[in-house]
Amino acid sequence: MSAPSPASVIVPAYNEEHRIGPLLPVLSQVALELGYRVVLACNGCVDRTVAMARATPGVEVLELERASKTHALNEAERLVGDVFPRLYVDADVRTDAKSIERLVDALRVDEPRAVRPMERYLMDGAPWFVRAFYSMRYVVPSSRDWLEHHLEGHHVYGTNAAGRAKFDRFPEEGQIMEDAFFDRMFDPDEKVAVYDSHVEVPLPSTSRALLRGMTRIHQGNWELNAWLAANRRDRLPAPTDRRARRSVGETVRYLASGGSTFDSWRPSTVVPTLAHESARVLATWNAKRLVRAGRQADWR
Repeated sequence: MSAPSPASVIVPAYNEEHRIGPLLPVLSQVALELGYRVVLACNGCVDRTVAMARATPGVEVLELERASKTHALNEAERLVGDVFPRLYVDADVRTDAKSIERLVDALRVDEPRAVRPMERYLMDGAPWFVRAFYSMRYVVPSSRDWLEHHLEGHHVYGTNAAGRAKFDRFPEEGQIMEDAFFDRMFDPDEKVAVYDSHVEVPLPSTSRALLRGMTRIHQGNWELNAWLAANRRDRLPAPTDRRARRSVGETVRYLASGGSTFDSWRPSTVVPTLAHESARVLATWNAKRLVRAGRQADWR
């Protein structure tokens, strides 16, 4: 009888043939050399993603007809069972086996814990508007602080058995973002950033793709709050964040009001902030329009 795997890694993938290439040899390495159980959950794929995954030594392939990231996560979790610690990895990121191992090692504790790596955005080739939008996360202190204290938006996250016991399943309803849901399940002192674990994240290839993704995030966050209100009121965020109620002018003044936000009024700070606020306003408007029409944001 073989020894149990010391960790599990779940990678949901939808039509990732042009992006998953750099990750596959890393998944193979952690499966073969570290003994991790690695499951690549292909959901609704009609390209070469499944074939590429099946050609990767050590990787288990779960092929699902339904194109749904949360459904893929739930089905993969049923497959791996009680193999912990567990990481959830986006298929288009770039990382290395040592970074994955460090995340897993940080989860080898008895108390509930959730971890994430340090991310770096791959700016090369992205349109200037997309680069400016993501640059805000580096140059504005309030944005850096938000990222520092949250698991969502880092594209790799994980937990141990005690942490996974904090929720039943990933909600498959609507546009709920799985990493935002995961983040809400943990208290601030249970979230750990592993500073010597690194991941590189490709940016949207067009401004339209960025706005489409932002629209889905806004709609998904509204749906998540509604889901939490109906099912897990104990995990609703405290109503203390005023940013959602600020106008664009108020936001700019807030960002320029002192040490909590702007480092300075230099173009390297102002331009990313204006790009971010422009995208936020457009995405919010589009998400509201879709809600009124009873439609879901297109994520494909």
